[in-house]
Amino acid sequence: MAYITRTDLENAMGAGVVAQIFDDGNTGAVNDDAIALLITEAEARVNSFLRQLYVIPLSPVPDLVKSIALDVATAIAQGRHPEYIRADGEKLMARAEADLEKLRMGTIKVDSVTLPTPRNAIISVGSGIAASPAPEPKKFGDGMGDF
Repeated sequence: MAYITRTDLENAMGAGVVAQIFDDGNTGAVNDDAIALLITEAEARVNSFLRQLYVIPLSPVPDLVKSIALDVATAIAQGRHPEYIRADGEKLMARAEADLEKLRMGTIKVDSVTLPTPRNAIISVGSGIAASPAPEPKKFGDGMGDF
């Protein structure tokens, strides 16, 4: 399942802007292959962060992941034809990378009801339920030995 679509790009950037950016032959026709390549590249960048945590592609696509993928796609498109996009591609890419890093670090979470199992989870064979890895027990010492 794709994280974003051409319609998502048109809603985010405007249909006219998408048409200008992806009219490679100056014929008035949008190059759908170029849009597909842009979407594939944006999703690959997002997945490069997410694959360390989740089985990808994520399905259903959480809203946060869709938003990040749109930021990445807009940033890449802005680099393709900066004269047509008012957005700052460098800032969008930096925001997307910061959000992905926060996801990786666990400081923000995806908003999916059916969140995929994290790759570092321990699966209990009997129950089929994923659990977070158990932390090492802490030992406290007061000079009289550990207990």
